[in-house]
Amino acid sequence: TDGITSNGTINVTGISNSPSSSPWEYSTDGGTTWTPGSGTSFTLPSDGTYAADQIQVRQSNPAFTSDSITKFGNVVLDNSAPDAPVILNVSAADVVTGTAEKNSVVTVKFADNTTEIVTVSSTGTWSVTHLGIVNGSTITATATDTAGNVSPEASKVVDTSAPATPTGYVDNVAPEEGTFATGTSTNDTTPGLIIPTPAAGETPKLYVDGTEVPATYDPVTGTLTPTTPLTEGQHDLSYTLTDSNGFEGIPSAPLSLTVDTQAPTTPATAPTGYVDNVAPEEGTFASGTS
Repeated sequence: TDGITSNGTINVTGISNSPSSSPWEYSTDGGTTWTPGSGTSFTLPSDGTYAADQIQVRQSNPAFTSDSITKFGNVVLDNSAPDAPVILNVSAADVVTGTAEKNSVVTVKFADNTTEIVTVSSTGTWSVTHLGIVNGSTITATATDTAGNVSPEASKVVDTSAPATPTGYVDNVAPEEGTFATGTSTNDTTPGLIIPTPAAGETPKLYVDGTEVPATYDPVTGTLTPTTPLTEGQHDLSYTLTDSNGFEGIPSAPLSLTVDTQAPTTPATAPTGYVDNVAPEEGTFASGTS
């Protein structure tokens, strides 16, 4: 075994406890000091690592001139429960990720009373996939260390819903400035997408036609504005929210707009006349007539 345990009791075999037998003793410091034993066991004094041969037992044998000493292998006594695991994120793909004491075993329990068990990596991270996680349900998790100590329980309410739909956008380029709704046109190549105020620790990211683009968020105006101008034509703008642990949620519903910065083209030739369809003088007339 690995010698790691939460049970500090050392069972002693091969000794005699009869009234005529010599007393037995044990040492936890490699034989430097000895403590009288009784019965068939003793308890290690404290948590920690006891190296091989550090724990010893002896009983004087009247038939021999020296003590008979039994030496034990490496023992690590650990009675300290690990910290509660951290449930970092539950993705829309039903993947739960988190952190916990490295090499411990995390048990994740879901609202349907099923569990997933995973061993934590040497870097302290873990993840499990559980299909059908219900939005709004509660997930719990505990960690069990190599000594068998169980941590306090951690919990997280599942939130895989998309953020609120953008309410509009801000056009800051004359002649028509102001706030406009989805489906409209703008001559502003960097329109500010209006989004609800993110929660503490959340960072919004802007997506144009499904691709993340550099953007700045202004908490005063509540706008998320691309730093690179949009090209001419129709675009769908959406956003995501990333929490303080770096996990990004799913995108919002998009807002659609059309960027149009081009003035109408001038006709190649001038008009040749006009048509009058009202009596008494109907027909085609030249420029400058009544």
